[in-house]
Amino acid sequence: FVMKTAVLLLAVAGAALFSVASADVSNAQKQHDVNYLLWKVNENLRDENLKNLANTYDPEADKSHCHDGGDAIHELMEEMRAQRLLQQKHWFSLFNPAHRHEALLLVKAFMQCKDWNTLVSNAAYFRKHLNEGAFVYAVYVTTIHHPLTTHVVLPPLYEVTPHLFTNGEVIQQAYEAKMTHTPKKLKSSFTGTAKN
Repeated sequence: FVMKTAVLLLAVAGAALFSVASADVSNAQKQHDVNYLLWKVNENLRDENLKNLANTYDPEADKSHCHDGGDAIHELMEEMRAQRLLQQKHWFSLFNPAHRHEALLLVKAFMQCKDWNTLVSNAAYFRKHLNEGAFVYAVYVTTIHHPLTTHVVLPPLYEVTPHLFTNGEVIQQAYEAKMTHTPKKLKSSFTGTAKN
């Protein structure tokens, strides 16, 4: 745990040294926002600023902050209003064409944002309203490809979605240890590969 924290702090400190495309927001703030958007994605937002954005932001209110005039956001909002998108707490798969289409709509909407405040506001709003798996996929793709997120370091997927990288027995043991406040070493002999 200490090593992960040290690596994260070094990554944030290193990111703060670089210049950014959006001069009004530091790389450290961008890193903070991305980390909290992905933190316990199946639960409510923990960061007060992001929580406020999720509750009050209207993605369609000011389309001048998007390169395409808000067309991608409008298309995504139309799908959301028509309830054609995968609900929260349902399994997401890129192999399902409908799920993939939804995730790519979100990526397209994120990629059209001109500034960090618009991007993070949209991300907070859609984290609250869209499927968690589609959201995580869209945040990862956007962070890798968007010029505003050049120096943002993504957390490993096994930390964001640990349930996808181990079996239910280990998750149950971890849950029991946490609920009983009993320190415990968990042996995981399955990680999804035949070599384990």
